[in-house]
Amino acid sequence: MDLDLDLGDEPAVAEAQPSAENGGDLNLDEALSGDEPDLGETLSDSDLGDLDETLAGGDLGGFDIGGDMVATKLELAQTYFDMEDFDGAKSIIDEVLAEGNEAQQQQARELLERCPGN
Repeated sequence: MDLDLDLGDEPAVAEAQPSAENGGDLNLDEALSGDEPDLGETLSDSDLGDLDETLAGGDLGGFDIGGDMVATKLELAQTYFDMEDFDGAKSIIDEVLAEGNEAQQQQARELLERCPGN
């Protein structure tokens, strides 16, 4: 097979020239000067104080972090059970029994009853 291609004398890829679009106007001395950039509007100390209060047990707007974590643990216990890692499942089930609400504890007990050796 003979391919007769006329590639000419032009380079395959033209050299890139710096421009304003691709950062050609970047001043490294200015960028590395250590001066803080102007970030415009930032959080005030009072905003951060409000955030600290919220995170420390203030109003979370009805969001129940604990319930979600226990539900995740219950799903994890089911996953361990499905993989036939019954010791792992039992360990997580114990946590759900200690931390979960009534419905979660009931689900955990039902899963525990299905584990071999119980």
